[in-house]
Amino acid sequence: IKEIAISRIYKLLAISAKILDWFFTIILHFPAEEVYRISSLVDIRIVLLLLQVMLFEKPHIIIVDEYYSLVPIAWIIKRLYLKPSLLVFDAHNIDTDRFIKLYPEKHLFVHIIKIIESLACKLSDLILVVSYHDMIRAYHLLKCSEKIMIVPNPADLSEIEDEITKLRDIYKGLFGNRRPIIVFHGDFRYMPNREALLIILRKIVPKVIKDFPNALFVIIGPGLPRMTSQHIVLTGYVKDLYALLSTADVAIVPLLHGGGTRIKILEYMASGVPVISTPIGSEGFMFGNFLGIIL
Repeated sequence: IKEIAISRIYKLLAISAKILDWFFTIILHFPAEEVYRISSLVDIRIVLLLLQVMLFEKPHIIIVDEYYSLVPIAWIIKRLYLKPSLLVFDAHNIDTDRFIKLYPEKHLFVHIIKIIESLACKLSDLILVVSYHDMIRAYHLLKCSEKIMIVPNPADLSEIEDEITKLRDIYKGLFGNRRPIIVFHGDFRYMPNREALLIILRKIVPKVIKDFPNALFVIIGPGLPRMTSQHIVLTGYVKDLYALLSTADVAIVPLLHGGGTRIKILEYMASGVPVISTPIGSEGFMFGNFLGIIL
């Protein structure tokens, strides 16, 4: 009976969370794919889950990874827990800066994000950022600097090299004698990647095939339909990503928006693929034009 009651409670909480998301997206016109950054702050299911972890796991370190709206909840539970714990906010990027550029017309949404992200920084004992650029943004926009530590994004060379060694030959013959092979990958449920895809399809593909009629663009990642045409292959998710990337002649990163650093650039380089990027795409790395990358 208790299990049935708990199950029903969680179903009601799930419905209430959906209603809240609906309110933010339909009534307040917040971007649907980003609204969870606000709504998770009042999601009772997450509060109960955090409380359960604290009671049974008794952690010495609490790490909130990207979902900074959960930092205030973690801080409250930490205080109730009455045991010294280190609260770490692992920031993949500084969203306030990203959303100011991405959604300049949505003033209320950006303002709320700034308040929540600033609060997360103030309540955290340690803030991890991935680049010097993000440290500066956190200082100017969120007014926090003394608790920041820069931990750059990595790429696992041993894992990538092992996959390429074992599987590259399988992918080598996949595209026949098509050359050059041009790749771009990412999660296409993420707006900046969808924006980059449109740039590739509408602007880059027509210009490239005019000079290289045998060129093939291979676009990889979740959120894509599987499709093949004369010059474009959309693969969707690929398990052996690095083996496929290593067959390419060049990787492109035509991003106009984003935050943090693009791990895809490290993955291209680790796979032995030259990279052409916009300045935004390579932002956060210590690259210069023709110094490891073409901008």
